[in-house]
Amino acid sequence: MSEFDEELIKSFLEEASDLLGQWEGLCLKLEKEVTSDTLNALFRIAHNIKGSSRAVGLSEVGKFIHIIEDVIVALKEGKCQLTKRKLSMFLEAQTIMQDWFAVLAVESSYKFWPEDFLKSYFSETNQFIEVQEAEQVIADHEEEKVEVKAAPQPVAQKVSEEAKVIPLKKEVKDEVLRVSTKKIDGLLNLIGELSIQQSILENSIQQSSLKDHEALIQSSLNLSRKITKEIYSMAFGLRMTPIGGIFQRLERAIKDLGRDLGKDVDIIFHGNEVEIEKTILDKLIDPLTHIVRNSVDHGLEKNADRESKGKPFKGQISISAIKLDDGVEVVVKDDGKGLDQKRILEKAIEKGLVSADNNLSKEEIFSLIFLPGFSTAEKVTNVSGRGVGMDVVMKTLEEVNGKILVASEEGRGTKFKIMIPTSLSIVDSLIVSVNSDQYVIPIHSLEEVVDVDPSQMKVDDSVYVHRGKVIPFLHLKNVFEGHQVESQNGVFPVLITKVQGKRMALGIDKVLGQHQSVVRTLSSYFEKSFAISGGTILPSGEPGLILNITSICEKYFKYLQTSKEVAA
Repeated sequence: MSEFDEELIKSFLEEASDLLGQWEGLCLKLEKEVTSDTLNALFRIAHNIKGSSRAVGLSEVGKFIHIIEDVIVALKEGKCQLTKRKLSMFLEAQTIMQDWFAVLAVESSYKFWPEDFLKSYFSETNQFIEVQEAEQVIADHEEEKVEVKAAPQPVAQKVSEEAKVIPLKKEVKDEVLRVSTKKIDGLLNLIGELSIQQSILENSIQQSSLKDHEALIQSSLNLSRKITKEIYSMAFGLRMTPIGGIFQRLERAIKDLGRDLGKDVDIIFHGNEVEIEKTILDKLIDPLTHIVRNSVDHGLEKNADRESKGKPFKGQISISAIKLDDGVEVVVKDDGKGLDQKRILEKAIEKGLVSADNNLSKEEIFSLIFLPGFSTAEKVTNVSGRGVGMDVVMKTLEEVNGKILVASEEGRGTKFKIMIPTSLSIVDSLIVSVNSDQYVIPIHSLEEVVDVDPSQMKVDDSVYVHRGKVIPFLHLKNVFEGHQVESQNGVFPVLITKVQGKRMALGIDKVLGQHQSVVRTLSSYFEKSFAISGGTILPSGEPGLILNITSICEKYFKYLQTSKEVAA
């Protein structure tokens, strides 16, 4: 295949990805109300994908979408009614094409045919208005099986429960971002201003007269204080993506699971326009999907049970995004039965996750659901019950410097509040001194900074009494020096952080100030260092290292656990 053909396919796949997103949205609209406008829009998308795929040589895609298109035409012409099964077929077809195109993006010669899907939906004559051409296309592919299956050997990826397995051969190295023309125009205008100021500077330097010195100074200030800062901000904004882009995926997940469990759910969204850096947004999809699925499965009662409790027949899940000064807050709230505080504590004690004599607050009990291996499910299902899930949610959020809190009222519902930064490229941070060296610590990883008197330290300075509770203590000198720090003689600062739902105190020598740090990726030499997450330039102009507080605490928790096991 020529380079030109590769480019054509790549262009088609980029366009098709957007069209499939619209396809999913239209299907969700059809679930609420069937209108000719929505059916026409769905038909236009199918027709567009069919024509474009054939134009770039992807004949199997064209044949497959033609079959689906015929069903849409039958619906438009009133020859059949839209049923739950047909709607399920449209959504499943969208999922198949989405995964199919993901493989084509890395292996354009890949051959695939969704045989199981077609047999499932088109072999039962009573389910759809039969399309003779669809049956013929399926029959034609019986002869092509040998050629079609001679595809790259699978590194298996499940397309859907009823569809084939699509192999993933390699990862996509390049990533495409769609940027609004308004943002591009703004950046070009700033670059124009930069060019003007550069001309002024050059002219002033060439003239070198006292009169021109004022213009030189003013132009220099414009460059440093305004234009350069705005260009960086504008260029950085190109990576920002509205969070509303994943709301549709969450709605799909909620609706699909609701149908499977026989629960009707109303979904409310707020803050679709709030923007987050795309790398964070991509990481946010899985945690949010897991949370909303838990809300449907564990939180919302069956329709009949809700009515018996005087609740609305349909359950309700609201998802909102709010822009804050230091990031974004995403809240997922349901009006279900809420968390059973007593049962959570009993299960945690039963599994040995906490001791029975711990006097835990309501907040601390709810946070136990984020511990690895925790589950209150009585039986394993395809949705939940294996004790894997909420701990992964917390772990994923910590990877993007996020936090999660849970509040619940029995019988009234549960609320998950997620706080995440809008970007991983710029972070508000503390500059601290440890053994005469300067380090950068992201503020979002800290709860508070307190001055500690040595008398508050207990057990050979290994624990600290914080607000009446004993928590582990580690002086950061131990991380870099590898030896036990001598007892402190005077008051010193301690950083209070919370990792995996557990608080910890970190000792430092001095807080030097606050700074907005631009995060830089370090060389591979630092990859093995658990304590370092990146680099930056300090206000002094010198390079600085950003500490990975989460990793430091996790390593210390493992050390403490190992020490206990050895002592036992």
